[in-house]
Amino acid sequence: MAFTHKWSNQGLHVKFFDNLTSKDLIYSNSKMVGKAEYEKIKYLIIDFIDVTGSEVDDEDVNISIKFAIDTDHYNPDLKVALISNNNDLKLLIEKFIKYSQLEIPHAQQNLFESISEAQPWITS
Repeated sequence: MAFTHKWSNQGLHVKFFDNLTSKDLIYSNSKMVGKAEYEKIKYLIIDFIDVTGSEVDDEDVNISIKFAIDTDHYNPDLKVALISNNNDLKLLIEKFIKYSQLEIPHAQQNLFESISEAQPWITS
């Protein structure tokens, strides 16, 4: 398991590190939505800054989009800040944002290169 979840009153910070795998993405997603707190949070930070390698691809993006569609009803007003400064991951994140917003037009998702850059957006 190469991720952590840190819950607060307002949100959840998911931090991935080391080598990112499909299994990590799937397990992290299922672990957060299974919590009652998920329905009450205002923001979700998905942080890839400490990822040192990646085994994810377009298929994983498709799985993540399906997961977002299937779980949107739990918290439709959730702001999702995706954090990465890795060019390969940023391309996958941009695909995720583009294609999930086609299916969930009200989705509030943005890509940032740092948490400090995302902070004003998630608290607005």
